[in-house]
Amino acid sequence: MDGLLVFLGDILSGLISGSPPKSNFVRWTAYAINAIIIILSGLLIYGKYLT
Repeated sequence: MDGLLVFLGDILSGLISGSPPKSNFVRWTAYAINAIIIILSGLLIYGKYLT
């Protein structure tokens, strides 16, 4: 679990600082995490306000 948190922290710090990730794997993982967060946020807003 600690390794996952460190990994996510590295991705978030890269996104906040604007520096590109060092490897393609980290870059695509960051894109995937962002997409999941955006989709979940959209579903949450949709479920909360439109139903």
